[in-house]
Amino acid sequence: MLTAERRVGRMVVVVVMISSMGGLLVGCFRALPSTPRRILADRLDADAKKQDQLSRVFMKGDCAKCQHVPEVTQHTQANPQQECMRGCQYIPLTKRDGATIQELEGGTRNDCDLHSILNDPVPCGDVCDYNAGTRTEGKWGFHEIVKEINCSAMFLRQQHALPSSIWPPPKAVPENLRAAFLMDSDRLGRISVSHEFYQQRQAGGGISGWSEEYVEDLIKKARTAEHRHEPAGYPGSSDTINDAISNFPVSGLEGAVYGSELPWVEAMVLSQGAAHVTTIEYREIHSEHSHISTMVPTTAAELWLSGEFDLLDFGVSFSSFEHAGLGRYGDRLNPFGDLEAMGQAWCFTKPGGLFYFAGPFAPEQEDTLVYNAHREYGRHRLPHLFASWEVLDVVEGQQPLYVLRKIDPKCPDATPQSGCPGKFRYQPQRS
Repeated sequence: MLTAERRVGRMVVVVVMISSMGGLLVGCFRALPSTPRRILADRLDADAKKQDQLSRVFMKGDCAKCQHVPEVTQHTQANPQQECMRGCQYIPLTKRDGATIQELEGGTRNDCDLHSILNDPVPCGDVCDYNAGTRTEGKWGFHEIVKEINCSAMFLRQQHALPSSIWPPPKAVPENLRAAFLMDSDRLGRISVSHEFYQQRQAGGGISGWSEEYVEDLIKKARTAEHRHEPAGYPGSSDTINDAISNFPVSGLEGAVYGSELPWVEAMVLSQGAAHVTTIEYREIHSEHSHISTMVPTTAAELWLSGEFDLLDFGVSFSSFEHAGLGRYGDRLNPFGDLEAMGQAWCFTKPGGLFYFAGPFAPEQEDTLVYNAHREYGRHRLPHLFASWEVLDVVEGQQPLYVLRKIDPKCPDATPQSGCPGKFRYQPQRS
């Protein structure tokens, strides 16, 4: 049992994480934490009643017979328990821990962890539907899409996404997931594939630490262009972020950084006057700095489901979401991992809140899945990644940075400052 104090927004909450798992089934879904389970019926009813997707989730039966899969009371033709029974291989935990990917696959690639993501009893909804949403002609070289985002479903799915029960990850895209990864269900071949394989396990890995002195040094350096820290291989990235934040200020606001090995982005936003930053990262990180809190994605999901996550004014992601769902960092293979990560960021953000998003974006080019390294976004997948966000600005760089604003149908003109309902659109402050 691990007990950790986490700060979210202006709240301090104590999170108790219990690790206990029977050694029966590779990849089958774990029981939901008790607090989200208690409030689940009311929250799902409020959040998803319109879509008639979910009303309650409960656990039943014996994992060894695949009865450990959640049963969802919804109108559906598929029986999740039968699907799991059809696709899972039952491997003892002692075998699993020392098994190779070839032993786990048994020559079929139908291990439950590979199979069940497409048959998850908690539906992903519009976020994972390449045909969903209202499309309009965008002014940035690609269509803009607005989708309905079911936040409860997003975070229920997140709870059994990390870490993957399979390590190392498959060296090729599993055949049963290939069409979903390539947006190829209608055989249009929207995404090409190349290969660049990595094993850099972060999810479920060790704990790292950021001392107050270390962070303060980075904040001090962030205030002068010649001394700013930035990751190797991304020259000019700190200037890109600085330019975006200068035009769309974060002073006095509270936000999140999604994916962070070193707190250089956190230092950038704090140097520009941000009040507090919550880092959400696969690894456990201990921060001694009073203005930085840290947590893993599953903890953030649990806090949201229990109503203990204060929505944020802004978010920042630098070269992070394009890796989600590829298994490179120990996360579960998921063709929609990047889209779900962006959907979760949408759910964590206030109506009208800002998102500073840098990545391999080139809407004038074709999309590529560089398995299992990253995705390169072109005109097909980029609109789905930015679904329900409005593009406000683009700062060019080695990794172009898009400044986005959360579109909430209930508060179409909201900003972090005006609240909801809002009356004024966010106006950048040009230098």
